[in-house]
Amino acid sequence: MDRHGSLGASLAAPLLVLLAMAMAGPALAKSRGDSAEERKRTAVEMCARELKSREQGKKVRVDRTIRSDQRKDTVSWEGYMTVQRSGRDRSVRLSCTVSFDGKNRITFFETSGGGGSSGGGGGSDQASRACWSEAERKGYDVADVKDTSEAGGSGRLVILRVDGRKELLCLYRGRAALYRPA
Repeated sequence: MDRHGSLGASLAAPLLVLLAMAMAGPALAKSRGDSAEERKRTAVEMCARELKSREQGKKVRVDRTIRSDQRKDTVSWEGYMTVQRSGRDRSVRLSCTVSFDGKNRITFFETSGGGGSSGGGGGSDQASRACWSEAERKGYDVADVKDTSEAGGSGRLVILRVDGRKELLCLYRGRAALYRPA
């Protein structure tokens, strides 16, 4: 009987640990930011960090949300942010989409009202999507759209971040053409 008593005691500890993990599961999932509101907040923070990066580290603050939508693992945000500069601050209208597909990455970034970077910023959603698709078709692991700008009067230049920190240029004139910088 002593032998069975110690067997029961040795099984009790692992069962208690499993029970505690099962009960803590929903709390742990919530703390990771899996709720819709947490994902929306995280998306806005990622978009603000991207704008700050494009503005050479200038401070950025969120002024107003126009809309914020979540569909499956994607959050789209549109609103106004202020880039704080010495002298006069600049208001920027921003549209940004973040995919929470395990990589948590910006899949669309567009600014207007002054542009999101010194290179002009802004851009065409159609050009960004076409370039992104073409790069993935050619085997690149696309992280995000770094920038877009006018390419003469007849096209868009899209800069994609691929394979870590490398950049891939794409000229879009009705269809995407990829160019690797030297």
